[in-house]
Amino acid sequence: MLSSLGFKTLLIDSDGQANTTSFFLPDEEETFCLMEILNGKKTIEKAIHELTPTLHILPSNLNNQKLSNFLSGEPNKANLKELISTLDYDYIIWDCNPSLDSTNQQIYYSCTDVIIVTLKEAWSMIGVEMTKELLMSLFKKSTVKIPNVNVLINKLDNRIASQINLYSRLEKLQLEVFPITIDTDNSIPKSQNEDFLLTNKNKTFKAFLELATVLISGPKPQGGENKKLNSDY
Repeated sequence: MLSSLGFKTLLIDSDGQANTTSFFLPDEEETFCLMEILNGKKTIEKAIHELTPTLHILPSNLNNQKLSNFLSGEPNKANLKELISTLDYDYIIWDCNPSLDSTNQQIYYSCTDVIIVTLKEAWSMIGVEMTKELLMSLFKKSTVKIPNVNVLINKLDNRIASQINLYSRLEKLQLEVFPITIDTDNSIPKSQNEDFLLTNKNKTFKAFLELATVLISGPKPQGGENKKLNSDY
């Protein structure tokens, strides 16, 4: 959505399962991942794929399964912030694996913002609590500035009463919750449809557009000062 609005965006897939990569790239296409960059087999510039002029991806593959053993979680092990600092993008988005491992800990050190995407289910709420505790612990003993932390509710189905009741649990965590929720909408076409963002104005489309608008209206990214929302959206 950010790239569709004209912002130059890099998506980094750090999850060894590579689900995000398979969403955008054919399985047979050769890819080099973050692990191979840290090992010196490829530069980050050479590993990035251009999907559109404003959307690029640093893909993942099975080699990223080794990241958690390579990274200690300490900022001086492999400085990911320094790795991405030379790249020219309005937004860089890390897509993380759903865990609290050392890979994600290292990524947190490079971020200005952390968005905890969660379902409205009891186990997911526990995951949010654990992520908050980890972030507080990591940055308490670090000189790195703690990122902004927000919670994004995904796949909300208002027909399920138990989901609505979990809002009170989120409030107790004292975390900022995005005013947008990504509602379940069965009218979404197959994800491989490259026209999805521009042609399907269902509830989910509108939620992602609203989320992008909230992100854009925050602190301006470097190089993004003159970008404006297209009134046709």
